[in-house]
Amino acid sequence: MKPLKFGLRAWIALTSLLSFLGGWALLAHADQPPVLFTNPVESPAHSQADLPVLEPVPSLEDLNVTGSIQSLPSISSAPRAAANSAAPRLRTRGS
Repeated sequence: MKPLKFGLRAWIALTSLLSFLGGWALLAHADQPPVLFTNPVESPAHSQADLPVLEPVPSLEDLNVTGSIQSLPSISSAPRAAANSAAPRLRTRGS
């Protein structure tokens, strides 16, 4: 039983090492991935006209002045207490 166990461990170790080295060599010789995000300053093919223009985000003071912020409803603890009382308490007698 011991020679079989040793042989199996050696076989797994050898195949793992060879798989790791083979994957490393495969990745080392692979082509470079395409560049998805380029800096428009560095790349003359892309211009600023290709990018959409976004509106500025309003500040909190602007939102308070216009009154578009609504107050959030208060959350009472009564429903939470009722939900906790319906569930059984799990108690352990150990330390």
